[in-house]
Amino acid sequence: MAFVFTRYEDTWVALHKRAKECAKAGETVDGEVVMLCAHWEKRRGAVLELQEQLQQIPAFLSDLETITSRIAHLEADFEEMESRLLYLEDLCAQCEHQRFKHFQILQLENYKIKKR
Repeated sequence: MAFVFTRYEDTWVALHKRAKECAKAGETVDGEVVMLCAHWEKRRGAVLELQEQLQQIPAFLSDLETITSRIAHLEADFEEMESRLLYLEDLCAQCEHQRFKHFQILQLENYKIKKR
């Protein structure tokens, strides 16, 4: 009977030893799973952030198109303003020329009056 108990005791010791080894391996695997979960959670957060940014692209493109259109209108307005400023500059030059001409005519008349 001692032989049977010894055999069961040896089996129990072996089973207990294997159970401890399995528990250690399980703890190691658990640690790695926790690290992997944390790593993939970070990745998931980055993917969600990227997804949010990608969803904003159509609105951004629409805003960019609106701004581009406004810039084109501003460019046309600036060209028109430049044209009008050039016209005003020409008018100012003509007015100055007319004043100078009028001044010269007055001087000529004054000269004729003095000469008489």
